[in-house]
Amino acid sequence: MSNFSLPLQLLPAAPDITLAGYGYNLFWVTLGNIAGAVFFLSIPYGWAAYGRKYQ
Repeated sequence: MSNFSLPLQLLPAAPDITLAGYGYNLFWVTLGNIAGAVFFLSIPYGWAAYGRKYQ
């Protein structure tokens, strides 16, 4: 997270980098991480645990 905010601190004259853009990007990245965790971690682990439980 600290590296993500460096452009806001080091390049204050850059008009394209705003706090609103920062929040927008962070929102979509967080949703993508949650979806990835559900589909690529939780569901396969659940299937694996379910298969071992009833063998």
